[in-house]
Formats: sequence, C-alpha cells, structure tokens
Amino acid sequence: MENTTRKKWLDAMLRIVSPVFYALEKEELRRKLPVTFHEDRASFAPLEAFGRSLLGLAPWLEAEGLDEEESGLQAEWRERALRCLDKASDPDSADYMNYSEGTQPLVDAAFLCHALLRAPGQLAGKLSERVRGNLTEALRSTRKITPGKSNWLFFSAMVEAGLYVLGEKDYDQTRVAYALRTFQ
Repeated sequence: MENTTRKKWLDAMLRIVSPVFYALEKEELRRKLPVTFHEDRASFAPLEAFGRSLLGLAPWLEAEGLDEEESGLQAEWRERALRCLDKASDPDSADYMNYSEGTQPLVDAAFLCHALLRAPGQLAGKLSERVRGNLTEALRSTRKITPGKSNWLFFSAMVEAGLYVLGEKDYDQTRVAYALRTFQ
C-alpha cells in the first residue's frame, strides 16, 4: 500500500470499527458496548453501532483493483463482516440484535440495509442461505414500527430496499413509493 494518505485513512477507519466487529464476532458486543452514559439506548445500541460501522466500511468492502497488501486486508474484513452479519441476525446468538422493540431499531436497521446496498456483491451476495434467511426475518420484523411522517419514511423504505437486494420477492414497494411521493 504505497499511498500514505490512503493508508492513514484506511487505518483510521479500521481503528474506529474494530471494537464493534471484534466484539460482535465473539458474541460479546452486547456485554462490552459501553452504554452507561445513555442507558435508555442499551436495547438498540448494538444495532446502532454495527449498522453504522458496517455502512462506513461497505464501499471499501465492495471496492476492486486494490494493491496486494490492501486486498489481503480487505479479504479478511469481508469475511469478518459476513461473520458479524451472522451473529447480529441469528436468534440463537448472544448478540442477536433488537430489530423491532421501540422505534429506534428502524433507523439502525436502515443503516445496516444501506450497507447491503453499498456492497451488494460482497455482503448481500455472499451470505449463506441460513444467514440470509435470519437477516430477512430480522429486517421484516421492523415493519411493525410505524415511521413518523418525516425522514423516517426513508428508513422504512431503505429496509425494503435491503430486502430487495437480499433477493426477497415480498419487499414492500408501497413503503418505498410512499416515502418518495411524500417528499416530492
């Protein structure tokens, strides 16, 4: 990796997301994530941290044509991201995330779905059938959350776009169209 500026940016990005990904891989995110400063967010903080971290990482995960050193690092993180998606969506995982209790999980599920849209080949396209099934069920569970008539309509639409990218035929086109029409 010759470009020192690129290396600095990449190192910074990985330093930011590493605590979330490393803990989630071991099913320790819920236990290790500091929430004492905002305990009312504890139930959805893991999805908030993971969804936003994955979204930041997604364009790099999907990128092609990297030099050999960076490609090797990218391959490791692609696998790590897939393992984390498994832990986050497996109902038997200690780090299964809250997708439907309260209202905030709709926002954070949308960030996770945005990551799927930004890396469709390396994230959505590489999931095993089991993980894809778990993730689609988790995302569908957000449908019980009614978005306010605000930018939250786009969170609901983004979840449906995520289901579409995952290959689900029953994604709700109405939620997408309603968000677009409301803001036109």
